[in-house]
Formats: sequence, structure tokens, C-alpha cells
Amino acid sequence: ASHWGGDSIGYTAKHMWNLKHWGNATRCENPECVYPRRNSAGVLYIKPKRYEWANKSGQYLRDRSDWMQLCPSCHRKFDRGIISIQ
Repeated sequence: ASHWGGDSIGYTAKHMWNLKHWGNATRCENPECVYPRRNSAGVLYIKPKRYEWANKSGQYLRDRSDWMQLCPSCHRKFDRGIISIQ
């Protein structure tokens, strides 16, 4: 039996598909992202501890051009509409 979920798969499964096909995110594709920097509490960060896949369109397409690699800070800002990344 096939385990293909089609377009009705959940959030986690969509991100797991990315990992399987494109691997772990390895950098921040936001050209405005600058490290080292200090957070709001004044703690110095040399570089992010990890990177994440972020969806551009909100449609979660299985197309690499619909996704970008971001550090967690830029990912949260992008999802909240604080920053725009082309």
C-alpha cells in the first residue's frame, strides 16, 4: 500500500519531505542577516546554532524555489511579516 499523503499531509511531514530531498538547511539566505550580533538582552552571538527551511508562498509546494534557508531569527521575522526577503 502506498503511504503517499498527497497535498493533505501535515506541517511536520512537509518539513520532513524537505529534509529528505534537500537535506539540512546550512545557511541564512537573507542578505540583510548579519553576524556576529547582540540579541535584545545584549548577549553576543557569533553565528546561529542552526538553520531552518522557511516557506515563501504559504502553499508549501514541493519546489525548491518556494523555500529558503534562514537562521531562526530571520525565519521568525519573515513569518511575522517584520522582514521581506526576495
